[in-house]
Amino acid sequence: MFKWTKSLETGNQEIDRQHMGLFDMINLLETKKSPEDILKTFEFLEEYIKFHFSTEERLMILSKYSKFSEHRNIHILLVHSFLSYKEQFAAGNLDVTQLHVFLSGWLEQHIKIMDKRMIAEICGQSEIEVSSED
Repeated sequence: MFKWTKSLETGNQEIDRQHMGLFDMINLLETKKSPEDILKTFEFLEEYIKFHFSTEERLMILSKYSKFSEHRNIHILLVHSFLSYKEQFAAGNLDVTQLHVFLSGWLEQHIKIMDKRMIAEICGQSEIEVSSED
């Protein structure tokens, strides 16, 4: 089970709330038993990942984040990797535990390195806050 800890907080309430949601959805994958339920969870998780990345990218654009291109490219790579894992699962070539390990490890490292660096720079510039309702 992938657990949210205080060490993963970025300092941006909306981003942290969305990160917690991603943790919950990643963990939900392992509770599903049927391939159909797992694929439905994949679909929901895919949309949420895209939603979350668009929130972060909107924040980076609004704040003129200096490493926007690098950060966005990492998001693109994760989406491609996720879609590849989804295809492998649908073809019967992947155990959901493998996806859980990949996503949880990727997300934890991404938050601790990329997202914390982004929020630190943005907070140093101004008090820009992004809402999921934009």
